[in-house]
Amino acid sequence: MIPKLFVISNSNDIAKIGKAFPQVDGMGNTYNLNKKNSLSDITNYKYIDFVPDLDYFKISNSAKLTDFISTGLISAPGFLVSERVKQILDHYVITQHVYYPARVKFKMDFYENYYWLHFTKTDDELIKFVNSSFILTHPLPFFRKEQTDLTFADLKEAILCNQKNNTQRLFPKEFCLRNNKQDFYSFSFLSNNHYLSDTMVKHLTNENITGFDIRKAYL
Repeated sequence: MIPKLFVISNSNDIAKIGKAFPQVDGMGNTYNLNKKNSLSDITNYKYIDFVPDLDYFKISNSAKLTDFISTGLISAPGFLVSERVKQILDHYVITQHVYYPARVKFKMDFYENYYWLHFTKTDDELIKFVNSSFILTHPLPFFRKEQTDLTFADLKEAILCNQKNNTQRLFPKEFCLRNNKQDFYSFSFLSNNHYLSDTMVKHLTNENITGFDIRKAYL
């Protein structure tokens, strides 16, 4: 069965987030990136054996304070989100994850009700590769002059394809999943790796959650 999915990402639309992308322009002045529990030690799709110090993210004065906040400071897949987002996600089955408390500063005020949503496992194994199809093309739409339709026997083949074609990226054409009961998926080998159900998209939209963009999952 092919689910109806949408890609979610932090917005770079100045009408939504202000005139700074990413919105975070650094950590607090005394923050030590070299310490053991620094945000720089947060690793991709793994549990970490410490609670990272996320006190505090500085929001650019030219940005807006939103529910999803873009930051280039953490390389691991995840999102800096408000308590409102967390409360919505808690109603759904999503990729294995943990929340780490975060504090943000915007202009002269501090906000305690933020979290780093960290994914501890991918959903790659949920894909039935023999029943799914993909497109190999340039990651930026305005550079896409050609595309190749592909199928793979398994995840290993898909990852090898990505490694051999480092100027191009895989995008889903059709997904067939072993578990369609989730509303949030994260796939490590796809360039846009976070996917939501239409149910969750509607919920976020109806609650006026700010700072994110949505597009169709399939090119």
